Amino acid sequence: NPAPVDNSDMGRTGQPVLALGTAAIVVAAVGTSVALTRDEVPIAKAPTTLANVHDAVVMSPGGVSAPAHNGQRIPSGAVVRTGPNGTVELVTRGRIVYVDHSAAIAVVAGAHQELRTGTAVYDALHGDGLKVDVAGDQLTVPNGSAIEAKRSVTVQIGALAGPAQITNSAARQLTVHSLSQAVL
Repeated sequence: NPAPVDNSDMGRTGQPVLALGTAAIVVAAVGTSVALTRDEVPIAKAPTTLANVHDAVVMSPGGVSAPAHNGQRIPSGAVVRTGPNGTVELVTRGRIVYVDHSAAIAVVAGAHQELRTGTAVYDALHGDGLKVDVAGDQLTVPNGSAIEAKRSVTVQIGALAGPAQITNSAARQLTVHSLSQAVL
């Protein structure tokens, strides 16, 4: 018979190490289970907040206008307007909408906006896409695209990265491919 091994010099025996290893596995399994079952709010209901606000106001759905500020949540139906020297970013999850000066955008929902006037860049490269109403047409900005839209006397759509699709009221569709533009 071999002689018993004295582990007293090592400060640990095999049992605490086994217990620590088992506890680590249990913690990892519970963390994975929580991550996989966490309910993320659908993009349509995701909040939109403001960032990098300069010379902008928010008009509430009830018609009350107030100066915009960083971190402000925008309720559905509110309109964000920038002044002659203003800019603002609308952030919904990973998507950013860069709003240029003298523009107005209504936030319909997390996945739906309306460009009422001016210029905006819809950056969905690292976020969810969205639908944008522009002068009676609907612009679809899919995930992975970056699209510039301008509404004035005409409507201009430029695909900076990825495609975009424009659908008119008669359900006719036009695809604007990357590095292309359309004037309506």
